[in-house]
Amino acid sequence: MRSSRRSLGCFAWGPTTFNISPGGPVHSVQGLWVSGEFFDVLGIAPEKGRLLSPADDRPECTSAGVVVSHAFWQREYGGDESIVGRKITIEKHPFEMVG
Repeated sequence: MRSSRRSLGCFAWGPTTFNISPGGPVHSVQGLWVSGEFFDVLGIAPEKGRLLSPADDRPECTSAGVVVSHAFWQREYGGDESIVGRKITIEKHPFEMVG
């Protein structure tokens, strides 16, 4: 018999405001910095693409990518199905949207 119990884990997170404008007027959005365990511990599955995982945690603090919420995807990209793999500018730096 297979158990459906999830293992316990821990993650780190912090709320912040990000500027997603590549230049010109500031376009601020609310967001979170999260560790790789964040989505797994909460039991969240991606709607498109993938989520961050422990393998994405990097000691040099570089980004493995960005996961956007469903609401953000709808509001900022009109639900465009090709969003995964595209770049988003955050604080004037490009990041790949992975999910």
